[in-house]
Amino acid sequence: MRATTADPPVRLLAGPGDADERVVRRWGGRALGLLARHAPDAVSLAAAVAPAGLDGDAVAAVHGELLHRLRSAAASEVWFDLDGAADDPAAAAPAGVAAARLAGLAVRGEVAAVGLGLRLGAPGAGRTALDAALGALVAAAERGADAPEVELGALPEGLLVVVPERGAALGAAATAALERSHGLPPGWLQERAEPSARSAPVLTGAQEADAAAVRGVWAEHARLVLGARAAGLEPGAARHPAHLVARHLADLVLAAG
Repeated sequence: MRATTADPPVRLLAGPGDADERVVRRWGGRALGLLARHAPDAVSLAAAVAPAGLDGDAVAAVHGELLHRLRSAAASEVWFDLDGAADDPAAAAPAGVAAARLAGLAVRGEVAAVGLGLRLGAPGAGRTALDAALGALVAAAERGADAPEVELGALPEGLLVVVPERGAALGAAATAALERSHGLPPGWLQERAEPSARSAPVLTGAQEADAAAVRGVWAEHARLVLGARAAGLEPGAARHPAHLVARHLADLVLAAG
């Protein structure tokens, strides 16, 4: 599924521990689990996000669609984070494998297609990690028919290279060189600056059991999304399943007008 102007992209930033092809479904399931535990109906969810300025009637009107999106299309883009892998290229390989396998699932119709990206870390770093991730992606996409079905991958239509907004860009020459070295078509890699908008805090496992902590993150992330939209900015990527609840909810309420 490719986002359109009427359907703003919802980006998920997956860290090393979540670098696999089931990440969208798993994060959507975790988001639904948090709702079931801490806001099992529209009224309780409206109360939770009221500090963000979301009207209760508006929340109730889109509640059903929110649940549907979390079940069927929790994210329209997945960025796998390579931050921290600059000094250990092997740590970047799972991200490339995950991207290929997620594309493979989409080709077989098991999941909706999503835009895929690899996010670099600190300014000027990450070229080696990116090279390793691309090598793993291409290898996974080229697995033969003897590979177990769960491991079959595919080459995505294209891939984003996400760089810190204030960081040094790789540039066209560097991305073209990476494409040639991995046998990828020209223009397959597209560099993009990361949106500067903030995300709400990431919850720990213990905090996910705390209703006040979860509701606070929903309200804070919804407020940040609304603020970014009002300023004409892209909201930051979702860095925790709780962020997906607030992100979809805010966008749905804005679209309903």
